[in-house]
Amino acid sequence: MPLTHFPHGVSSFGQTLYGGDAPTMGKVYHVRKTTDANYDSWYGQMQHKHYDGTYAVQTSIENALAVADDFDTIWVYPGQWKPTATLAITQDSLRLLAVQTGPNKAFTRTEIRQYGNVACAIISINDAHNVEVAGFRLTPAVVTAGVLTSYDAIAVAQTASVYGAYIHDNYFYNAVTPTWSPSAIKLGVEDSFNADSIVIDNNYFLAGGSHGASAFNYTIEYRNGTFGIVSNNTFICYGNTTDSITLYVSDEGTDTVERLSILDNRFFAFEAGTILTIDTGNTTDGHVWIDGNHFVGQTADANCFDYQTDNSGLNYLGTLVIDS
Repeated sequence: MPLTHFPHGVSSFGQTLYGGDAPTMGKVYHVRKTTDANYDSWYGQMQHKHYDGTYAVQTSIENALAVADDFDTIWVYPGQWKPTATLAITQDSLRLLAVQTGPNKAFTRTEIRQYGNVACAIISINDAHNVEVAGFRLTPAVVTAGVLTSYDAIAVAQTASVYGAYIHDNYFYNAVTPTWSPSAIKLGVEDSFNADSIVIDNNYFLAGGSHGASAFNYTIEYRNGTFGIVSNNTFICYGNTTDSITLYVSDEGTDTVERLSILDNRFFAFEAGTILTIDTGNTTDGHVWIDGNHFVGQTADANCFDYQTDNSGLNYLGTLVIDS
């Protein structure tokens, strides 16, 4: 049975990739290490020419992206992948998926790594809609020579608007420095490009953002992203000052109304202290729905998020309900 036609999609321990049992929308590419055991035999079975003259088996993720069109799927096999530049996704409905995909940080060995490699973002998504990214360990580049420069793991809508991206089941692994780490996900540009209806679900975020440095970075940074959902994620929050911000939601521009939903996440303040876990900035009350989240290690309610009666559901600090 061909790899892409399992009756219930490609799954791991019963977890089905959404849409896995749907018809293949476009071409399918496979990216695998040539050093894998029995690669030659596998290659002989999998390699074929698509209708546009491109080949199904590619030697790198960037090569696969270079030949992929709208609606195509790129399957990445386990191994450490070190792109020579940012993996720029501009194709609509492109699926960039690890063959082994599990919840949170399950299956960590399909890694896309810029740490110690190239000082740039790992993945960018611009002018592309319905993009899906799932199953990777993403290890972003960090500060060099003492210069505070942010190289995000995934940068969305930085040069053109994006609608409907789905980022799930990834392990955002920040190589922690004493004062800061890069942002895991950055969305939109103030008063400009909109990251609209983005779903960030079931990921594991290790560190990221500012750890008390004067230059602000955040684990997730919403600069302009309406109707998004951040749900079911696990955040390991480093830092112990109010400069240590995990999730930043901005409405500082003239035409930004976020209407973001932050639902059913877990936030562990690893170093405790006065960390500010969710900063809703200057957002209008009621525009950021915060519900079902669980915070552990924060000093007080105010270190979890800015409580507002018209946007806060049932959230917990430890075993106590956040109500102030």
